[in-house]
Parts: sequence; C-alpha cells; structure tokens
Amino acid sequence: MSGYTERNALGKIKVFDLNLLTVFEMVYTHSSVSLAASSMGMTPSAVSQSLQKLRSHFNDPLFIREGKGISATTVATNLHEQLTQSMEQLGRVVSVSSENDLKKKFVVYSPPFMGMALLPAVLQGLHNDGVDYEIVHHSGYTESVKTEELLSFRKADIIFSTSPYTSFSTVCVPCAETELLFVCRKDHPRLNGVLTRELAAQEKFTAFNVDDPEIVAGKIAINDALGSRNTVFSSNSMLTIMSVVENTDTVGGIPIGLMQRFAGNFNVQVLKTDFAMPRVTFYMIYNRSSTHNPVFSAMLERLKKEIPESLKSEVKEEG
Repeated sequence: MSGYTERNALGKIKVFDLNLLTVFEMVYTHSSVSLAASSMGMTPSAVSQSLQKLRSHFNDPLFIREGKGISATTVATNLHEQLTQSMEQLGRVVSVSSENDLKKKFVVYSPPFMGMALLPAVLQGLHNDGVDYEIVHHSGYTESVKTEELLSFRKADIIFSTSPYTSFSTVCVPCAETELLFVCRKDHPRLNGVLTRELAAQEKFTAFNVDDPEIVAGKIAINDALGSRNTVFSSNSMLTIMSVVENTDTVGGIPIGLMQRFAGNFNVQVLKTDFAMPRVTFYMIYNRSSTHNPVFSAMLERLKKEIPESLKSEVKEEG
C-alpha cells in the first residue's frame, strides 16, 4: 500500500466510528435490536441510533422488519461477510506474539454428555504429550446464533454443538454421532424391555427441552413412529431426566453414550423399539485463525484422536 493510499484509508477510518460495526454485527447475529442491546449492555434506543448512523452511511436500510423479527438486506449480508473476513485478518495481526506468550488457556463449550465422554481422555492425552495448557469448560447446548457470537467475540475457542455453523472465518466438521434410545425404570409395572406404539399410548414421557433443529427433527421422527405422547416432565439436563425416570413410571429418551456411562448408577432398563431411533450428529466448530497457535493445534489434534474412542462404545443388552 502506497503512503498516499494508506493515509487516505486511515483518514476514512478516523472519521468513522468503528464501534458502529460491533453494533451491526450483534444485530445481524441476533436478528433483534433488543437482544443485541441486552448482549452489549446497551439500551435498544442506543442500538437503534447506531443503526440509523449506519443506514445513513451506507444509504441502505440494512435491516427490515419481518413478522416479529428483522431480516438483513443484501447490503447488510455483504457487509457482514466482508467484516467476517476482515476480522479474521485483523485477528491474525493482533495475535502475533512470541512462542512463550502464546495462548495456552482455552475455552471449550460442549453438551454435558459430550464433555463427560471426551474431556477426561483429552486432558490425560495432553498431559502425556507434555503440552502446557489450561482448559475452561462450559457445559450446555449452543444454537447457531450463540455459536457465532461466542466465536466472533473470542469468548470460546472450540464449540461442540448439534447445530452446525459455517462462515468464512470458522471451521465446522462433524466429529461424532450417537443414537438415542428409550429407557424406563427396571421395575416398571407395565414395560419390560420393549416399547411399541400401543404401549406408548398408555405411558407418560419425559422430554429434552433443547430448541435445536437436529433434536427437534429427532422428536418429530419419534412422534411419527409412536404417535402423540403424554409428556409430563421436560428438562435440558439428561442426568435429571435419568433421575426422574428411575424414580417414576415415566419413559425417557437419552443418548446411548450416556446410558453406557451411567448404566450402573441408575436403576433403568433399555427399551427396544420396532423402528430405527434417531441419531444425533455433533459438530466441532472453531475459528480458522486459531490454528496458527501451535498449542491450540496440539489440543485440536488430541481432540480428533480421542473423539472416536470416547463415543464408539455401545450399550450391551441385559441378558
């Protein structure tokens, strides 16, 4: 870049409030002024004022009202894509440091079941590899919007999610798959190892209340096979569902890996079905620029090695 061109670019940036782009990205991510305001600790009025400045600058409405929410215009979508690429390049510049100062503390988000199945083996493997690290784990389920916010603002390094998310600056790869199965307590008064459509009509069910497209699709597939079910309890905790099932006459659906991990801790039995139960895919998502950090790359390789071993176990049927 020539001296004149560089000065010209800096002059344009100097008169433009770059904070407005942060507001834009948050509104784009949440598709909501109020949610964007809440996530940034601002008032909706302040966010609206920032959007108005951006509309004037780009001579475009950027977002238009659609039902109860808002949708991005083509100009806003193009701006988001360009900002995503620019942020990746900027991230590479500001992350340059000596090897001794490289980041060794990593934040990982994953569902509880995935964390229990995977992270102990990863930690031991990194220790055996002699890698200097610290992992901070957040247990929970992240949707695409939450994933984008966590990665864009560097609040997470790796996210395991049942919701895939792709962009110019991120890598999203399917890394594991688990089958769902039905369980009930071993001394259930009516069920003994089998669940049919006729039997299901007489039973009460628990439900996993995570609003995730892939999980919702699984629920729909089960409803098609078993018909409408009487749901009396729902939770976003699989362990809570397991506890409720073993202490009541309810039936619950859980991942096969969770059953394998806690089969000896809960008084439950697996129920066979005459239809194929849904399978849930887990995705590993991270910023593409993070691979420039050798410690991160070492952790990433260890994760890839341990994922198949951690999730390949199957539940053995009781004789």
